[in-house]
Amino acid sequence: LVVSGVTTPIGDCAPSNVTVEARDACGQRATGYRGTVAFTTSDGAATLPGNYLFTAGDNGIHIFSNGVTFRTQGTQWVKATDTVTATITGQQGGISVTLGAANHLEVSGITTPHNAGTQTTVTVRALNACNNVDTAYAGTVTFTSTDSFGTTVLPANSTLPSGQKTFTNGVTFGTGGIQTVTA
Repeated sequence: LVVSGVTTPIGDCAPSNVTVEARDACGQRATGYRGTVAFTTSDGAATLPGNYLFTAGDNGIHIFSNGVTFRTQGTQWVKATDTVTATITGQQGGISVTLGAANHLEVSGITTPHNAGTQTTVTVRALNACNNVDTAYAGTVTFTSTDSFGTTVLPANSTLPSGQKTFTNGVTFGTGGIQTVTA
């Protein structure tokens, strides 16, 4: 089997096509191949296609559209192996999986329940589609709260060094009740 077509470099959580082609001993496409292939990868968190039985219509080659999604940065590989004859196998290696850009912020760390007028710590992390911290995030975060009482204290606008920052004693709610903090 020849496994190919996975985009490299590719961002974590970005889907990619993967192609599996059956070949004979002379390296020619084995158009009559009717085996079932199973996928494995070096990325234990990746999403892979399920087992696939080649049909006559495949003519020995099948493209799995958006079939592979890596979730772990680094150099990865994906392998297809015949489920009956394990020596019929192929692998695409050297796939560079990079950190995808942040697409949302996570706000956490505020203790609950919490008394109005007391300080609490808040942490903000810039996360990508895989919920990995985007260490290259260069944006500035602004804070808002549902607590509109005049004594509410929120952190000043700030950058997030290495994609995350903890604001020690950064929030003080002015009123009791259910409140939210948004970055």
